[in-house]
Amino acid sequence: MMPAKTATGTIAQSLDSLYSCVDPPRAGDKPSPETEDYYPFASVRNPFSRAVSFWSYLRYRDPGLQAKVRRHAIRKEVCGLTFEQFTCHPEFLAMLGQLSELVRGVRLDALIRFESLLDDVAKLQLPRVDQLVDEISRNHYNQGQYGPSWQEHYTEDAEDRIRLYFWPDFKRVDYSFNLAEA
Repeated sequence: MMPAKTATGTIAQSLDSLYSCVDPPRAGDKPSPETEDYYPFASVRNPFSRAVSFWSYLRYRDPGLQAKVRRHAIRKEVCGLTFEQFTCHPEFLAMLGQLSELVRGVRLDALIRFESLLDDVAKLQLPRVDQLVDEISRNHYNQGQYGPSWQEHYTEDAEDRIRLYFWPDFKRVDYSFNLAEA
């Protein structure tokens, strides 16, 4: 599995419980006999919802990540920012990464969309895929939201900044550029 852009913990935990997992190849890795038969895939999420989720995660969720952010002297900044202000900082958006950068040069056999996570996982060409779907259903622990729905965090300017920064992801995965359709 490629570095997931969403549902990372859930998918990794589920894969680990069913399969003998090894570290995935990374962008720029040369093909090798060990990785030749891999079934590489990545999970993705609409950039509009992913940005709000990441901002919320930094502000409210993971003390371990917050400690890392604190060490980089930006935790206080992130915690004090509205989502609108957060989108004005390209360095914070860069922490999210772009799918196009993460998978450069790596052949993907499948993309799993967060919005249809279980249906897309069920289509993977993996042994025991039904068990994997069940495992992900049990492990999908980060389903809650913080505050209003993620769309309510957006102003027109924030929407434009996310659309511009994540343009390659919108195009590659064929997500709508219109927030109202996300």
